[in-house]
Amino acid sequence: MQITICVLPEDHYPELTHKMARAGKVAELSYSEDFMGAVILMPSSLPAIVRTLSVYHELGHVAAGHPLEVWEGGRRTNRLEHVPRRLARRPPVEDRGLCEQEADLRAVYSLLAGSLGSKNHYAEKIYDPL
Repeated sequence: MQITICVLPEDHYPELTHKMARAGKVAELSYSEDFMGAVILMPSSLPAIVRTLSVYHELGHVAAGHPLEVWEGGRRTNRLEHVPRRLARRPPVEDRGLCEQEADLRAVYSLLAGSLGSKNHYAEKIYDPL
């Protein structure tokens, strides 16, 4: 599955970035039937660490196979769909609150493991829960 990360310049998309901020979202993940893949949208004004954690959080949803909002023709369909493939071995949880908690954990583990590097023996243990 193709995953596209779109960093939205706030001067080009002020309405969208303000709408996300009012909704309390630092990033938004959806499945685009137009692109046949996942799209992560985030404003350009986020600090680097927040942007990184946000990307890892949204990728955590994809890895776990959580249902994603579907977009068609640049518009929301108000329909959720499971991604065609997932990395997680166990089936995805259905409770939206638990999905968010799981994605948060995956984001923190990814950030820590990425900071340690692949040669660090601590990183091997951090990848285990993923």
